[in-house]
Amino acid sequence: AAGEHTAADALLGLIVAAAALESIVGFCVGCTLFALLMRAGVVPESVCRECADLTLGRADGAAASR
Repeated sequence: AAGEHTAADALLGLIVAAAALESIVGFCVGCTLFALLMRAGVVPESVCRECADLTLGRADGAAASR
């Protein structure tokens, strides 16, 4: 039947497909899933506010520069 690498190959295929969508057409699968989970109420709205505020991770209140 299926070899022991089947699950790993399937996961790799999904990752490559998601990366290709992002790099070729600018469609982010992770962002879309995150938005769907927020609409469904699985992810609270406070998570998005915390993620958008770059000053939360710094003690001095300055935005992190990278």
